[in-house]
Amino acid sequence: MPNRITHCSIVVAVLAFALNGQGRAAIEPLQGEDPPTVVGFSSFVGGSGRDSVAAVAIDREGNVILAGETSSADFPVLDAGQTSRRGPTDAFVMKVSADGSRVVNSTYIGGSADDRASGVSVDPSGNVYVTGVTNSLDFPVTPDAYDLENGRFPTCAGGDCIDSFVVKIPAEGGPFSYATYLGGEHDDYAAGIAVDAEGNAFVTGSTNSFGIPRDNAFEPDKKQGSEGFITKLNPDGSGVLFSSYIGGNRGDGGSAIAVTPDGGAVFAGTSFSLDFLTKNPVQAANAGGPSPETSLDGFVARVTATGELSWSTYFGGFGRDAIRAVTLSPDGSIVLAGSTSSSALPLVNPAQSIPGGGGDAFVARLTADGGEITYSTYFGGSRNDELLGLAAGSDGAVTAVGLTRSQDLNVVSPIQSICGGCVEPGFQSDAMILRLRSDGTLAFMSYLGGAGGENANAAAVGQDGVVAFGGQTFSSGFPVTPGSFGAICPCPAGSTDNGFVTTLGTDEVVIVPPVISQIVSAKRPYRLIITGSNIAADAVVYLGADSTPWPDVVVGGPTSISVGRGKQLKSRFPKGVQVPVRVVNPDGGQATLTFTR
Repeated sequence: MPNRITHCSIVVAVLAFALNGQGRAAIEPLQGEDPPTVVGFSSFVGGSGRDSVAAVAIDREGNVILAGETSSADFPVLDAGQTSRRGPTDAFVMKVSADGSRVVNSTYIGGSADDRASGVSVDPSGNVYVTGVTNSLDFPVTPDAYDLENGRFPTCAGGDCIDSFVVKIPAEGGPFSYATYLGGEHDDYAAGIAVDAEGNAFVTGSTNSFGIPRDNAFEPDKKQGSEGFITKLNPDGSGVLFSSYIGGNRGDGGSAIAVTPDGGAVFAGTSFSLDFLTKNPVQAANAGGPSPETSLDGFVARVTATGELSWSTYFGGFGRDAIRAVTLSPDGSIVLAGSTSSSALPLVNPAQSIPGGGGDAFVARLTADGGEITYSTYFGGSRNDELLGLAAGSDGAVTAVGLTRSQDLNVVSPIQSICGGCVEPGFQSDAMILRLRSDGTLAFMSYLGGAGGENANAAAVGQDGVVAFGGQTFSSGFPVTPGSFGAICPCPAGSTDNGFVTTLGTDEVVIVPPVISQIVSAKRPYRLIITGSNIAADAVVYLGADSTPWPDVVVGGPTSISVGRGKQLKSRFPKGVQVPVRVVNPDGGQATLTFTR
């Protein structure tokens, strides 16, 4: 349900920037073919500590699943498999309702050291799978898990105990279905996860271990430096169906993965190697340069359901290129996105043919067999730009998200036309969002952010075409929508380090939410008086993180609500504690204001 963005610290202008006159090719969108993009909801995610959203998925009900890391002891948990933070930083998984009004379930994941989530996926039944990295020797593994022990033990100490993990969470939340380590005797870094229709989990990342699982491996032997890996776990997390290294002798790593319609997977990442394992490549050699410092190219590979390598290829130019995201279109074609410093990226039908400067983002599409590039293009302005997340819709359109420090992006039909953080002296980043039609032409490009800096790390698209993306914000004035579950920044004085989630759609119906202007208390008996406007006759009220409406509510008209129940109500408001009070109309419009007794 779309909403109007409320911005607390910067004015969102409607003036788009023109070309900067430095020779960068203008982006020419087709006009009049696309409905306007609107914000569904936008919200902070987290508690009073440091929080960041690293991965996003959407289930069949339209619920948005977020995963990342938090140092907040007061992170909002509900129906949790782990109710409290155990280490300095824990991973988290949170499921948010499709309209953004409430948390459906939420949990910490971690042991007594640092843990962070890097990827999340959801199966057709709504079960959630998350992967990431742990330093904990006491990660909460389940009894029948494939790997019960951190692979670094007993040779590591402190922050050196780096292993990967995979956790499966039931759709309704609660105790973990399984939780397992995944790794060897050295450092292992899981980066992405994708799940097939049967609940098998494909994981990719990078490893320095010689002892990772190598079941049915197409590349069983580790080479020098770090290597990429791909592993397929069975549905109950008790066994590996196949697992393999992929790479060369200079350092490689997977960063993203997607499941193919035939039950296989496409995964992508980065390679410094000149001898990366290629098969039927569209680009046979690393184009980045002769030295380890300059020879960074992307790679893409496809495996079958049984782990056979179908094809693999480099992708890049003469410079440093990194693939950070991969997704599949309905026709089976493969879309890549990332960052590049190459002036000679292999371009095909580009929307922007010349780099903007300072490092640019790129998007490219390959045919399903990896044999042809159908489009490839730069995106960016005169400062650094990169794309970190991708989502493909049923119409073949692709939404990409990332970050930009450029004030001169060629925005198209934006929801925010100027960069909130890209100003001197700090030149902080804003989130960057763009949408390409199936033919690679640009339909939409926008900034999103406040004055403190943002990055969008991941995106997903639902069956209804709604796109959700998330990341991290350092702006107390990050643009949020009234009535979202995190519309009020949970930021203590001096700290604005929070996660965020935003959804975009093309629905032109705008719900006008209620407005809360004031909450006061009255005595004999104790009650709250909420005043405002646009309050429906059958509006309901939620207190704190409750998912059940408060039972004693009397609507006095469109401008007031009385909330009663005497001492029972009073006990919900400890002295000096801010408690959110939320008013929700039947059409989904809502508003939240905190009350302190």
